[in-house]
Amino acid sequence: HALELGAGPARRALAHLAAGRTVVLVADAGWPWAGDLLALAAQGSELPPAALTVLHGDAGRLAGSCLPTLARDPRGVACVDLAGLPGELAESRRRLGEGPPGLWRPLRAGSRVVARSADVDAAARRVLRNAFGRSSTLSGQVPGQVVRVLCHERRFSAFTEALLGRAADDPDLGRPVPRLLEDGVAHARRTRSLGLDEGATPVLDRSEATGDPGAPDGADRRRLVGPVIFTNVEPGHRLAQGARPVPVLALIRVPSDAEGRRRAALLDPVDPPTKTAASKGSP
Repeated sequence: HALELGAGPARRALAHLAAGRTVVLVADAGWPWAGDLLALAAQGSELPPAALTVLHGDAGRLAGSCLPTLARDPRGVACVDLAGLPGELAESRRRLGEGPPGLWRPLRAGSRVVARSADVDAAARRVLRNAFGRSSTLSGQVPGQVVRVLCHERRFSAFTEALLGRAADDPDLGRPVPRLLEDGVAHARRTRSLGLDEGATPVLDRSEATGDPGAPDGADRRRLVGPVIFTNVEPGHRLAQGARPVPVLALIRVPSDAEGRRRAALLDPVDPPTKTAASKGSP
């Protein structure tokens, strides 16, 4: 998946190669270099020539054609190892049907809890880096990116003030990285609209980043979108329950540290890769 960049596919491919399997890596068109780098590394290794094959093209089209084929004839396939956004994985599982066993790796955004005893300035610095950092999150795109803060109500105003103070001088916020996924800008705008519709208050809104003079040279300005921070977000709002990485941050009051941790555990399930069983007759 494009949002994994290079590390995720490399770890997974190497684990399968170490287990003695051959690997066919379908490179996502949004980040095809991951496949290229892995193929180059394999060429300089002691792996047999046929151990790793990299396919390039439209990843959606390739996966869409591969999965039904594997569902019909899974012979010789040990497993299908897929990472994706939750909705994408559901569609992939439907396409694969009762074919070979599958490893399903959801790519999710996450939460940050700010406790009553927290140093709000340090917490604000970490939140900005993990929500919108260029190198750490590609401006709010990679799995694990922070999309909500569950802050103790007695620290909420101080934390918000510190967050906005740091945001005013943060160079990363004015130079967003172009969206890797084709629908990235549209998804960010839908999320912003959702927050407005649910009555949340935008305290920072740089969503219209097109034409930003600080954008990287050569960037496709149609794929730029800046950060948005909402306050007055209620735990029951759909905005507060987002699972996909997006440069929109929701600030949520909680009455206690324990409640913040409880809600974070519900919103950020720790789900190791789930494995579906092989269909009858599969190796």
